Amino acid sequence: MSQQKPCIALYLPRFSIYGGVERFAYNLAAYLNKNNFKVIFICARKEISPPPNVKIICTGRPPLSKIGKMSWYAFFAQKIKNQIHADIHFSLGKTLSQDIVRVGGGPLKIFWELSQKAYPGFEKKIKILRRKLSPANQLTFWLEKKQFTQAKKIICVSDHVKEWLLKAYPHIPLNKITVIYNLPDLNKFYPQPMRKTTFRKKYNLPLNKKIILTVATNFKLKGIEYLIKSLKYLPTNYCLAVAGKRNASSYLKLSKKLNLTKRVFFLGQVKEIESLYPACDLFVLNSFYDACSNALLEAMACGLTAISSIFNGSSVFLNSNNLINDPANPQHIANVIQNACFIPLKIPSNLNIGLKPYKQIIESLL
Repeated sequence: MSQQKPCIALYLPRFSIYGGVERFAYNLAAYLNKNNFKVIFICARKEISPPPNVKIICTGRPPLSKIGKMSWYAFFAQKIKNQIHADIHFSLGKTLSQDIVRVGGGPLKIFWELSQKAYPGFEKKIKILRRKLSPANQLTFWLEKKQFTQAKKIICVSDHVKEWLLKAYPHIPLNKITVIYNLPDLNKFYPQPMRKTTFRKKYNLPLNKKIILTVATNFKLKGIEYLIKSLKYLPTNYCLAVAGKRNASSYLKLSKKLNLTKRVFFLGQVKEIESLYPACDLFVLNSFYDACSNALLEAMACGLTAISSIFNGSSVFLNSNNLINDPANPQHIANVIQNACFIPLKIPSNLNIGLKPYKQIIESLL
């Protein structure tokens, strides 16, 4: 008689491959399923088909406010948790109880502290006030504290996140925390120098320029304004390509005001990002806050010269020449871009990285 497979329940509001945590959750579900685990995925909304043999349970997602959607998912995910049998309950979102919680975005308190630097003057004051008055943020604080107190294991996606977590919640025992970095799919992200011209034509990018790429879902937080301004301090053959589904109208106006219209390209949402990286020469993540950017590692894997602000968890893979200390200083950004060197993606032996360590943590709790 064959031994029954251990059952792992994964929790995240969206089942999708669009978005960093969503793509990770999909890959984790597929990996665990291939490694002799039964996988149940509890989500509010299913946007794509699951990997073979992964069971999806949806709580539904009514057209409520942000706090309404959060409360709905937390309540009904808990209800489902009480009804199903699973050996391990693994949360990647905001849930009421779980055995393992993955901290992919850092604690809200530290996010507020660092990200407010992206907002100048009066806009910063309005942003802070709106955040403090938001019922959804108050619920997030409550859920965070509950999760970190109750979980048996806390997985941080970078050492930055671990430091931020302990700063926000110093009572958490160190032996509960493990750091596991993300690893890009090296079968998907790899150098393709012979196809650079083909890929540039695909995205209508100039063929004879030095192209800086950045990827962003929040243009403000990723310092796009200052990255555009940095072009004024760079030779005229440097251009900037921005991938991300956001309203770019104010940034297009800024480019026009600075006479940079022909040097700045907004590409919108790029679904085949693996063909965009090899079209470019440099990747710059000018972020005011990033737990552990997958895009930086993907760009490095594709052979680009990669640059990041120091406020990104995956900046640990770079050296000091490739780090931006002040994301709000265009001249400093330009200096780093001109002095940066190519650094191949290498996995330090002292880091936990990829999906295998997740399997090991799960097995240690069985």
